[in-house]
Amino acid sequence: MKTSKIIPIHFFLTAAQGIIVSVFLLSAQSDIKNSVFLGYSLERLVLAGGVLAISCLFFMLAILYLRKPVWHNKIILLFMQKNNAIVVAFLVLSVSGVLFLLPNYRFGSYEVYFLKLFPILIWGEVFSIQTLLIFAVIHEKKLLNLSLMLPSRRVFIFVGYVFFLFLIVWGGIAISGVGIIPDDRYWNVASVPILNEQILMVILGSLFFVTGLSFLENKYPDIYIIKKQNVIIFFLLWGITALIWIQNPLPHNFFAPGPYPPNNELAPFADAATFDLGGQFALIGQGLFNGVFFDRVLLSGFLVFLHTLAGQNYSQVITLQVAIFAILIPILYLLGSNLYNRISGIALALFSLFRVSNAISSSTIIQSSHPKYMLTEFPTRILIALFILWLVLWVKRKNTNTSYLIAAGGVLGLGIMLRTNVFLLFLVAFAFILIRNDIPLRNKMKFGFVFTMAFFITISPWMWRNQQVANTPFFFLPRFENVLGERYSQELPEGKPDIKTHSRIVGENVRNYSNLKASEFSTDIAHFTMNHFFHNIVTSVMMLPTSPIFHDLNHTLKEAYPYWNKVNGQWLGQLTIISKIYLTFNLFIIALGVVLAWERWRSIGLIPLAVFLTYYLSNALARTSGGRYLVPVDWVVLLYFAIGLMQIVLWGMALFQVNISLKEPTFSLGKTSLWMGGVLSILPFFFIVFGVTVVDRKIPQRYPERTKEETMTEIIEDGWLKQTNISKQELFLFLQQPTARVFLGRSLYPRFYQIGEGEHSAGKDAFEDKDFPRITFTMIGQFGQTGVILPLDESPAYFPNASDVIVIGCQHPIEGYISPYIDAFMVILLDGDQETVYTREPELQFQCPLSEPVCDGNRQCR
Repeated sequence: MKTSKIIPIHFFLTAAQGIIVSVFLLSAQSDIKNSVFLGYSLERLVLAGGVLAISCLFFMLAILYLRKPVWHNKIILLFMQKNNAIVVAFLVLSVSGVLFLLPNYRFGSYEVYFLKLFPILIWGEVFSIQTLLIFAVIHEKKLLNLSLMLPSRRVFIFVGYVFFLFLIVWGGIAISGVGIIPDDRYWNVASVPILNEQILMVILGSLFFVTGLSFLENKYPDIYIIKKQNVIIFFLLWGITALIWIQNPLPHNFFAPGPYPPNNELAPFADAATFDLGGQFALIGQGLFNGVFFDRVLLSGFLVFLHTLAGQNYSQVITLQVAIFAILIPILYLLGSNLYNRISGIALALFSLFRVSNAISSSTIIQSSHPKYMLTEFPTRILIALFILWLVLWVKRKNTNTSYLIAAGGVLGLGIMLRTNVFLLFLVAFAFILIRNDIPLRNKMKFGFVFTMAFFITISPWMWRNQQVANTPFFFLPRFENVLGERYSQELPEGKPDIKTHSRIVGENVRNYSNLKASEFSTDIAHFTMNHFFHNIVTSVMMLPTSPIFHDLNHTLKEAYPYWNKVNGQWLGQLTIISKIYLTFNLFIIALGVVLAWERWRSIGLIPLAVFLTYYLSNALARTSGGRYLVPVDWVVLLYFAIGLMQIVLWGMALFQVNISLKEPTFSLGKTSLWMGGVLSILPFFFIVFGVTVVDRKIPQRYPERTKEETMTEIIEDGWLKQTNISKQELFLFLQQPTARVFLGRSLYPRFYQIGEGEHSAGKDAFEDKDFPRITFTMIGQFGQTGVILPLDESPAYFPNASDVIVIGCQHPIEGYISPYIDAFMVILLDGDQETVYTREPELQFQCPLSEPVCDGNRQCR
């Protein structure tokens, strides 16, 4: 019998290999200082003795198997009827494999002990592989017939075609440099990486989740929570994700620097501050973005809602935002499950959960976008995922429920109020309406009209608002003109490096967007569009590991891979042999995922791919790529990777007689009439935009419009001058100067900077680094928006965010500054019972211009 020979040979080989490992451990150089016997340390003796004991155990099992019928039958039973050997082999293979691939630095002070374990890890790998091979040989006639679960031959042919296409495209990129050689603007690093250990955790977590769910379905089919499992899974994923992301600390970073005195809080900066300020203007009753024309307003309106509930503390507001944005993960679970199967859905959800955690943790290293930023890319990611889900469900239901199509149009309407290039996804929706062979032409026209009407009904309140404000109802069109004029010009805009975006100053009129000439357009549009388009694709795919080593996040971004490390300049496509092999394997898995999704649902399976390519084309046309520009759709790579990877895992499990139930989650908007279903589907989206419009128009004004003289009178009458050395006459003469300013308004984001501290932005503003200590904040009111700098020797003990203040000072020269600011002489803090006056330190003459303090090496300023 084949079994009677193979099993004892396996045991004898394992024992012999263990003896070799023991000899190797004892033959290594001895540690004389820690020797306890024959020059060997206690640790080495324990290791060698343990390996030798296990070897003797296997040797005894082999002898017992050959000579004792009772043991023979027990061991045969172990291999023939139970999966214990397989479980042990897989467990040893996984643990030893992970330890084998962990770099030494991950063991810290225990690195020496790890090096001693290295031979044992190799022995464990060999033992596991031998056990799995023996199991396969013994059960060759009982293994599952893979042909029953493998797709048709045609699918594998298509996988070959798609994989070959990927290789051709990648080879063309490598040879030509298109997508790799940097453009002179808005060229960013690769997407946030997924780590090897996280891929392993996704595989194990997905298998555990689906196996456990299948067990419960079979054992307790009539329990209520099993019947409502999809609702429970949805909210369970939502809650777990929110808890993990909220607990993930946000380090000091570009878009939310800090914490700084006096409040030791984080605060938004750059683009994040722009969107928050848009909402802050509404909170003081002056309308979103100070009541002027603005297109991407949805996030600012959303932040008004968050500030109303959570106040002005950044951490509290962001915690609430994260709790809401965590809905992305269950949405992706539904999408992956509907597109292929349940295990792919949970794998996609876990991949996305880990990547967002990586994005938060790496905020200091790379500029991406995540739910702890006040940026538009992440909410756009949620809306695009919803758009794809609604479109997939509509096509899958044979177009019988128009509610899904209406919901897709409504989501797209919300999306264009976040990122204008979402507008190109209209092409995807219409393409999938037109290519449906089972829909008559008349119905195609009807569906196209319904989708378009859903889009415009959603945004109609904001169209009305911008018609009133700027006579521009189609608010998204000027953005196209502005972006094309700015980024197609041959000269790099002054003060704008290639890795950062710049939002226009709040209060800028729409007419500033329409003075762009076609003559400014560059002649190499096709070249940089292709360059940015393929760079988007390259930087998305490079999120996947291209090495077997289990590097941590810090080493991945700074040392192990060149896609994020800019110390030695831009990455120009150099890859090691190992990286090329892994990249090829990643492309194969993605190709497999694409074809499997297509084979399951035909054109439906390609909807995410179409959205992915279309959105990146819109990025390329706007001359942007990489970094946070990838966030809205880079998860599509993970979608197809999850489908391909988990299918390979399932095929591998099938070899060992392990099968898993892979049900598709049911999801329905319910059955209603066409009219009622359409109304119910569009109302949530319409009311979101309507609510934003109401916020813009109906909040009462906090600060009445005042002249300098009226504010001066209030200062005198309230007695604040008594806390200073300034007389009424001096104040009156000061305010007569052309550059003198006296403003009443709200102070935001106060930060106290020591000498040399500050933020490095795309252009000069109040928060840039200075050679003197000062408190800096942004101020809004009837005058609009301005930065304020007040030199102080020490941080104020009390200066809460969003306080009412009166600022008296001089307008700093605006030449060379994108955001001019006020050099303050005095800041009066109007905060209820604790009203305080802060005056400039060191003291100087009360006259414009106010010179900046000069500090010596001992931090003494004059």
